Amino acid sequence: MSIYPSLPVSNPNIYFILFSEQSKYVSYNPYDDRWVQLPLPDAFSGPICSEWIHASGGCHIIVERTDSSLLVCNFFTGQYRFLPPMLSLRHVPYVIALIEDVTTFGDYEIVAVSTQNQIRSQVYFSSTGKWVMKGNFPGQFAMVSNSAWLNEELYCLSCAPPYCLIMFTPSTGHFSPVDVGMPLTSLTCPHILAYNGELYLVGGLEELGDISRIGIWELDWKEKNWKSIVFMPEGLFRRFVGIEMNRFVTVDRKGVVCFCNITTYSLIMFDLSKMRWWRPVPCPFKVRKNTKSWLGHVVEPNIQVLLGACSD
Repeated sequence: MSIYPSLPVSNPNIYFILFSEQSKYVSYNPYDDRWVQLPLPDAFSGPICSEWIHASGGCHIIVERTDSSLLVCNFFTGQYRFLPPMLSLRHVPYVIALIEDVTTFGDYEIVAVSTQNQIRSQVYFSSTGKWVMKGNFPGQFAMVSNSAWLNEELYCLSCAPPYCLIMFTPSTGHFSPVDVGMPLTSLTCPHILAYNGELYLVGGLEELGDISRIGIWELDWKEKNWKSIVFMPEGLFRRFVGIEMNRFVTVDRKGVVCFCNITTYSLIMFDLSKMRWWRPVPCPFKVRKNTKSWLGHVVEPNIQVLLGACSD
């Protein structure tokens, strides 16, 4: 394990969209350890609040506008498509994933669920332009936290203890629980991510009500448990916590992980492929760092965008 100040990532086209400021997105590119300002797409008619961006995947983001309509926008070309209303459910559904089809350019699926009394799912297919009701899963869940796409399956994590990992197949609508427990009962702020064919869990460990460590575990499918692989180095962790940290959030893309202290908005980065930690250079832009400006999404132009041929 190493700590490097810059240039730790091999993919130059990952942009962590972390803050909004007036008509700009303040974004971090981990490849060259640089902050950039990206303009808001024309589809956004007004200021964007963090809760309005529901999901991101590849070069697309899902945005809720002030009139509650949803649209999918290609972040780099500005092209967008309004979504039809979700199918009516007893409890209001919400988006948990945007899945880009890497085999057919431009196609994607959007997974939405409602989670009171049981999980009820529906999927939007861009190829047909329609929402389709899918399967249900019994049990009470306050909310589904984040999700990770791996081997044509969507893995979902509940957002409150006792944490539960569920596998969902969008094509069939089938849910099934994953037979694996969480690493420790003191786990907090969990986040799952997929990288290089494996599933990982990020989380903090609590002691006496305070987060004492932040670790990363890899799922051992055969042994049905989480195997600890690394913890944030003590020096970086102390600087990350600063004077206070009630909780942190995690954002990832292709093995590059961003940790944000939601109290102070300090950041720590980690590259799974090289097992490297670093602190981003200070942001040179004037940004109000609060719950309204925080976004926490990642976008990445595909080859068509880089060639100037991307379209929705």
